[in-house]
Amino acid sequence: MSEERKTLLILAYHFPPENAVGGLRPYRFYKYLPQFGHQCKVVTAAPQHGVEFPGVECVPDRVGELLEGGGAAQKSKSRRPAAALFEIALRRWVVPGVVGTTWSAAAASACRIILSRHAGEHVTLLSTFPPLGAHVAALLASRRAPRVRWIADFRDPMSFAQFSKNVRLARAVLAGIERLIFHRADLILANTDRVAERWRALYPTAAGKIRVLWNGFDPQEDLAAQPLPDPGRKLLVHTGWLYSGRNPNAILESLCRLRRTAPDRAEKARILLVGPIGAGSGLNQALVDRGALEGWLDVVPRLIPQNEARAITRQAAGNLILQPQSDSQVPGKLFECIRVGRPVLALIPRNSSVEWILSRAGVPYRCMYSDDDDAAADAKLLDFLSLPDTPVEPGAWFVENFSAPAQAQILARWIDSLHCDRR
Repeated sequence: MSEERKTLLILAYHFPPENAVGGLRPYRFYKYLPQFGHQCKVVTAAPQHGVEFPGVECVPDRVGELLEGGGAAQKSKSRRPAAALFEIALRRWVVPGVVGTTWSAAAASACRIILSRHAGEHVTLLSTFPPLGAHVAALLASRRAPRVRWIADFRDPMSFAQFSKNVRLARAVLAGIERLIFHRADLILANTDRVAERWRALYPTAAGKIRVLWNGFDPQEDLAAQPLPDPGRKLLVHTGWLYSGRNPNAILESLCRLRRTAPDRAEKARILLVGPIGAGSGLNQALVDRGALEGWLDVVPRLIPQNEARAITRQAAGNLILQPQSDSQVPGKLFECIRVGRPVLALIPRNSSVEWILSRAGVPYRCMYSDDDDAAADAKLLDFLSLPDTPVEPGAWFVENFSAPAQAQILARWIDSLHCDRR
């Protein structure tokens, strides 16, 4: 085994230098797996202008560019090709938000060419979801490559995701695709233990394929806390998308009340929300308008470069984790906030995976639960505002379990075991 050349082909719709959080996990695989004997190649839709990532091939998503790029091309509906019309119908009537479906055919073709160059070698295909197109491309590419082992990586669960419309149809379609993936893939990666438990119950015949590989962090990235720009204020920050029930309503409502009932402690607090806001987020716009008018809330509803988002996180007196809609998902932002080391306020369901990590990470935190009444929420927010903003280093447990090199080593071991099983 050690003498055989080992190649991992990663199918990742998002990948650096693209400014998308979905590209971080596959990039960490690409960066650290070579340390454990696996050379990596990547097929992605992310443009590679101005960068040099060896072995990374961009397969442009022409339909995605047409539908999401704006400008005259987007407005000229009469000139849209059939593939664009198909994906429009899919997004509108079947699965809201689906991306890369038509791209998957071109991506699969690129994968087949790469796989043919490595015929007879120790080759593994890893596709990462979302979006759906990466797994569809892997289904197409692996069908004609029986010697290749396929790992289906889920950064988010698929069939029990939330949708703003056509919920039954969307879940039925995704559940069908998910069943096919679980049947065909050789290994299934969940990013939380809760998701893995649910999958084992849903797909008992595939239970032996399911592994947990959490999201994590790159230890080479500097995320140390920076001096507070205004020590007299308690600036609480959330950077990232608000979508599908992810919103800070309970925190905003509590701060609004506390400004009346405990002004001496609450008036120093300010909240900054940076990132796009989806129609399904459920954000209380009336409360947002009030907060902006009274000066304790600032909203920047647009995507900003990753380095700018991290700079804001590193200068915050406290960071917000917003996951009130799911007890099983863990946003990648959590790992950045823990590494910064300043207090973390998590709005989450009880006994969630987020709380499990925070309780062991070694940094100061408080959890506000989705079902807290007003009194409990207000007491927790006041308690959080009293925490010192001195940064705290995360503990050894956090580093050992979530650092990218350690996770790459685990993944390399699983890949090797797949090919041992084949032999």
